[in-house]
Amino acid sequence: MNSIKIAIVEDEIIIAKTIVLALEKLGYDCVGTAGKFSEAITLIEQKAPDLVLLDINLGAKKDGIDLAFVIKSYFNTPVIFLTANSDQPLLLEPKKSIHWLF
Repeated sequence: MNSIKIAIVEDEIIIAKTIVLALEKLGYDCVGTAGKFSEAITLIEQKAPDLVLLDINLGAKKDGIDLAFVIKSYFNTPVIFLTANSDQPLLLEPKKSIHWLF
């Protein structure tokens, strides 16, 4: 049986590695990690994951929400947002755009 291929987009390397270890222990195939917008696009182009786990805050001008629009537009790959941030306005931002994403 082929496992689900998952890409991780997380700018904190320790968190990204922890997610990869947990998913691999559960039998998922983590095809790679990226910490920046441009790295994520390259990873998705090259590895064609079935799912992207995406941090909302990438610590750059273009954030995970911007990246989700690109992923959905060009690759039509499902995205699950991740964040350790409890800032209400930030958490509501993806919800505003949910109709466009899905």
